[in-house]
Amino acid sequence: YLTDDVGIGMVGQDDPSWSFFEDHPEHLQGIPAARRVRTPTLVRLAKEGKRLMRSYVASSVCGPSRHSLMTGIQVGAAVPRGNSYGDDETTDIDIAENTTTIALALSSAGYTTAAFGKWGMATSPNSSGSPCKQGFDLFFGQATHRDMGNAFPRQTVSCTRNRDATTISFPNNAASTPAQCVDTDRCTYFDHWVRSKALDFVRNHDTDTSEFFVYWATSAGHSSLFEQRNKYKSCDYKTHPVPSYGIYTEAALKGTGRITPEVRGLMAMVTYTVDEDLRLLLEALEDKGIARNTLIIYTTDNGPHVEAFADRDYDPLRDLVAGGGLQGTKRRMHEAAIRAPTIAWWPGVIPAGTTSFYPVAHYDIALTFADAAGVSASHPSLAKFQMRASNGAPMGGMSILSLLKSNDDSVVDKNTRAFVNSEICFIKLTGGNSGNRPCPVRWVDELGCAYAFFDLSNWPRRLLKLVRDRPEYAAEVYDIVADPFETQNLLGTNPELGPELEAKRAKARTPSCEAEKAFNPACYPDPCNIHQRNQDCLSQQDCHWNAAGRPYRCETLTCGAMSFDEKACDNNAACEWRPWRARSERCQPTQDANNYPDFCNAIMDDVECRRDRACY
Repeated sequence: YLTDDVGIGMVGQDDPSWSFFEDHPEHLQGIPAARRVRTPTLVRLAKEGKRLMRSYVASSVCGPSRHSLMTGIQVGAAVPRGNSYGDDETTDIDIAENTTTIALALSSAGYTTAAFGKWGMATSPNSSGSPCKQGFDLFFGQATHRDMGNAFPRQTVSCTRNRDATTISFPNNAASTPAQCVDTDRCTYFDHWVRSKALDFVRNHDTDTSEFFVYWATSAGHSSLFEQRNKYKSCDYKTHPVPSYGIYTEAALKGTGRITPEVRGLMAMVTYTVDEDLRLLLEALEDKGIARNTLIIYTTDNGPHVEAFADRDYDPLRDLVAGGGLQGTKRRMHEAAIRAPTIAWWPGVIPAGTTSFYPVAHYDIALTFADAAGVSASHPSLAKFQMRASNGAPMGGMSILSLLKSNDDSVVDKNTRAFVNSEICFIKLTGGNSGNRPCPVRWVDELGCAYAFFDLSNWPRRLLKLVRDRPEYAAEVYDIVADPFETQNLLGTNPELGPELEAKRAKARTPSCEAEKAFNPACYPDPCNIHQRNQDCLSQQDCHWNAAGRPYRCETLTCGAMSFDEKACDNNAACEWRPWRARSERCQPTQDANNYPDFCNAIMDDVECRRDRACY
């Protein structure tokens, strides 16, 4: 069961002892009980199963994260590494035809496979990436990212194995305004329609004929639109649409903090869609008598987003403690952006109420399900999960079934795996003057990759994390065991750690030259030493490497470039954080900003290079 942008802090707020708050539930202190998100079913799963406290998504954005989960290939060895790797730099890209998926592997073992909800790994409902052409016998939902974005859609699709999709229309959603759809029965809510289809399958499938695998991917947690608008040109209307706010009314939450529809909508999504989905699923499994024969893995695709533009000051970390006290949001690489609230439940097999702090990744899930289904590790269907890239880097993950079955982490050690890798790459420049864009959710100021690389060579004593939060930021190193909140950058006292970890990361991935051609010498000859000049620039406080134009150059970091990084803006004396408004940037120069000179060009003024016309 996969949620969409649900932060690690959203689970167990009403019962912190079963949350993912790093065993530091004090981050909820001072939050009134009425404001805490209710997740009783998720708490039940945690009490009866295992919480994976160091579970990492493969990427901090939807597209590559889902590709990696479904194919078992880590993003550092995959084709899609961001949300612009499709044709014409669009989000949608097909799963390659020669790729193995979880569904194909389990189909080979005789399982009936079904997918429901948000797919997002195809360019159209009938392309090679369609779930029904990637091993699923049945699908109901939306096949592409392009078709998502309306909480009350006019149409969805369904398909069966190796057949083209058919369209399902909802004429009652033609005028899907809040007045029409909230607290009425006049509209069809996408996630509740998906719920009905998934539960129908579970209740009606004949388990005497075959066992089944269900991939249920809700869109709950993601921003969306009530009305039928072009989602790419209607960001001022983006919110968290729900058919009811339930207990999260303005009256009930009055005096507890910000209570906009965006805040209350996300709370309602988690309680009345995510948690209720799982409650009804457990009920269906128990009624059918197969609960003890069923493995459920609950997780999310990436961290919480900052995209609820109808509320321009919406901040999930502040308003909802969605990061559990950790730093980071969607499309970034600090812990709250990439750590997933993952729970594994299998009564009688997974010890109840246990936790694991061993680092695992979404690209481990494919082999884990195959292992649980009894598919031999040497079975041909699993061969591609275990392939290596041309440089020897492992493309896939590992089965964590033995870890799930154990009472503690004694079944794994520092030699079980060498690393966990997560990254997001940008091949479409959307920063700089992007303030006039209607949807500035992908703001970056230069092409390249942001990443989090975890070195397990000293686990469990130490877990070093090499992180570049945005392509234009300098790398940092943290020990996540001692410093989960990433407050002490170890490069200040141990600068040698940077090159050591960068070298390990280089061996664990292949370059994405679409994104890294301006930075990574492995992508092309670098006679002008651009890569080193870039690194020298990033090492200077308040400097920014501009790869958007020619010549490449080091510039003073502008306030506008920090408009999606409140921390960096606040730390810059020349800038101040302001409420976002259409066609404006949140980080603005302070009144005395003219006192801060443009010194970065002087630092990087390489006279010899500029004399050579082959260089810039």
